[in-house]
Amino acid sequence: MTALIDMMRQAAEAEAKKEKPRGYIGASGVGAECDKKALFTHRWAATEEFSADTLWRFADGHLSEDVVAARIKAIPGVELFTHKANGEQFGFADLGGHLRGHIDGVIKGHPEIEGPAIWEHKAVNEKKFRAFGRLKEKRRHEDVLYAFDETYYGQAMLYCHKFDMDEHYLTVSTPGARQIDDVITPANPAYAVSLIDKARAVLTTRELPRRINDDPKFFKCSWCAFNSICHRQGEDDPILLVNQNCRTCKFAEPILDGEDGGWRCTAHGVELTEQGQREGCEDWANAWLS
Repeated sequence: MTALIDMMRQAAEAEAKKEKPRGYIGASGVGAECDKKALFTHRWAATEEFSADTLWRFADGHLSEDVVAARIKAIPGVELFTHKANGEQFGFADLGGHLRGHIDGVIKGHPEIEGPAIWEHKAVNEKKFRAFGRLKEKRRHEDVLYAFDETYYGQAMLYCHKFDMDEHYLTVSTPGARQIDDVITPANPAYAVSLIDKARAVLTTRELPRRINDDPKFFKCSWCAFNSICHRQGEDDPILLVNQNCRTCKFAEPILDGEDGGWRCTAHGVELTEQGQREGCEDWANAWLS
């Protein structure tokens, strides 16, 4: 590996560190298995850092999405809408703006779907792409997406529910979209509502959810950014080492009857700006130790 490639990696990782964690629970994460991770993520309990390889994989996913969207738009009689007239993505907000999501697009004229449907694209590695194909051979089409990736399924069902659509169309490709496959999944409103309830619980809980596994070396825990906090490893008690900001403070509470995902401080009786939330104050008290 040359010095220049090392410099590319360092530049990518340095640029990513400038990005601040988003202020809402995303539709792409609420369906994930670990409620504790969802809580720590939304409360900015630790800083997630990604390697250059991971960052480039994310970027490749966006590029592959653009390639597949262009291929769909080239089909006569099929329409794909990926942005509003003003250039914004189609999105939704719930729970006072604390739960949000943005769809890849809406497809009309699909030969196997009556009416419009949510369109999403996922770029995966070759191993996962082959696994997707095997699932299509073994399962009913309505069960494929859940078996393939529960997080993707939850995201899809939330989108169908919030945009009032009966079906979800997923295209799956290898990096660069050289190989491509797809699946149509019917809406599941009850599942979507259960995820909204889950997000509400994550927002309002005063107790830490259970771990998905008590072994810090469990494969789903070992690579998690919150591993040391969650499993209390290393120092006397790493739960004390959470990032000190308003969201990890016991005095902060989400405003669920608003629109902008706001927070208030019960100690000082004020609504908090986003910058204020990130900075915290001298009265900070750990939300999970008192």
